[in-house]
Amino acid sequence: MERIERSRKYKGQEITAQFQRVGEGLRGLVSGGQQPHIGAVSVIGQDGRCVTLQFPGHRDGAVSEMWARAAAEAGFVPAVVEAGIHYDGLRKEEIEEIMDLCGELLEEVLDAAGEEK
Repeated sequence: MERIERSRKYKGQEITAQFQRVGEGLRGLVSGGQQPHIGAVSVIGQDGRCVTLQFPGHRDGAVSEMWARAAAEAGFVPAVVEAGIHYDGLRKEEIEEIMDLCGELLEEVLDAAGEEK
């Protein structure tokens, strides 16, 4: 089980995706910013049902669910994704930029995971 790690900087802080193939599935963590943490966890199984647990005061479920659903669509099932990215005082446009950056990281991780199949 080789670990796949990709990162990008946003506002001088790293956002890192650390993933690992586990059998046919994928598990991982997307975290970063000023205070990396675990704010949400998403799990998707063979039935296609995605369950997201988001801790109070966090909005990281948008990232964990995006990653879990994309992993399953790419054939990595089950998928378990934890997410926690924090920056103080972001505007809506900046949140959209972070989501775009997470999308770029997602493509890279899924490409690398696919090469291991």
